[in-house]
Amino acid sequence: MEDVITRSDEVLTALLSEASKVTARLERISGKMTPTIAGERYLTGEEMRINFRICPRTLQNYRDTGQIPWTRIGNRILYPKTEILKLLRHNFNETREWP
Repeated sequence: MEDVITRSDEVLTALLSEASKVTARLERISGKMTPTIAGERYLTGEEMRINFRICPRTLQNYRDTGQIPWTRIGNRILYPKTEILKLLRHNFNETREWP
């Protein structure tokens, strides 16, 4: 007769515990990864805030007013890197020396 595994079985408890640890690790790792979709690299909100030295509210204002392109995938808001770079190049003002 085959053994029956119950919820109180030590093997099942250990297996579920390890599965929970792996899931937690994957969630931590995936939160730090920057997605690439169809060859386009996307910046996270954290990367945008750090690279441009802006606060979260400023970044939200830029989104709300349509000043920067963005997309939402699940609960994450992402910014297409090539479009952000185009925007920066388009709005770049070269400094000039004072007479």
